[in-house]
Amino acid sequence: MVTGVIGTGSMGLVIIHALLRSGAIEPESLIIHNRTTAKAMAVASRFPGVRVSCSPVETAVSSHVLFLCVKPLEVAPVLDKIALFLRREQVLVSIASPVMIGLLERIVPCKVAKVIPSLTNHESRGAALCMYGERMTERDKERLERLLGAISVPVRIEEKHVRAASDLTSIGPAFVAFFVQRLAEAAAKRSGMPLEHAERLAGEMVFGTGLLLVQGGFTLDDIQRKISVPGGITAQALETLREHCGGLFDDILTATHRKFDEDVAKVTAMLEKRQG
Repeated sequence: MVTGVIGTGSMGLVIIHALLRSGAIEPESLIIHNRTTAKAMAVASRFPGVRVSCSPVETAVSSHVLFLCVKPLEVAPVLDKIALFLRREQVLVSIASPVMIGLLERIVPCKVAKVIPSLTNHESRGAALCMYGERMTERDKERLERLLGAISVPVRIEEKHVRAASDLTSIGPAFVAFFVQRLAEAAAKRSGMPLEHAERLAGEMVFGTGLLLVQGGFTLDDIQRKISVPGGITAQALETLREHCGGLFDDILTATHRKFDEDVAKVTAMLEKRQG
């Protein structure tokens, strides 16, 4: 089975590197294309055997599973080029959350899936959100999830939940990194320890906390309760956090949902115009 990837930007690279490093696919079974050929060539130079195609059409024709890893507003121009060359038995996998599956199914003849990866997949960790079109059989879904399972934990969700779920799995690492960065900076400033040292300690803390949640059987409440004792330092710190957070997280998700709705409208208009 040949896997194709159109777009070698940040998330395209995450998928490519993780699939190859995990051994989920062999380099000879991967064909990639990028608008800037030099970027695709740079990837291929790290993994001898990977084929670089000169066009998205060549990539589409050569693939059994085709990952479309371009920005939402670039999906329509790419589909303009490849839609007529896609086959019914192929699986087109879009990683653009604002591109609705139903609309894609009206444009392409093949099977359609939407997968939202995460930067954490770079280390073969974290979830990959999976949504499927009506043409996808259970066997198709299982085959794709076996592939994704080498680099992530595939989780099936309803498409209507994609934004909220992505806030946790895809954008969430940026939220966590922002919070931990500020915590490390404050610790370094107050104590005088080198910032690099503080960031290393913070990183180990995040890693360990993740293992407690995923492997240790702890819940988020468990971790807070076990570390915090009434009247103690942690209890005081958590109370300060609660006072300052207020509606912060609601505001954050309101912002992400607003931008998502705007992107859906723009992408849908572009695709419907071409469909018409």
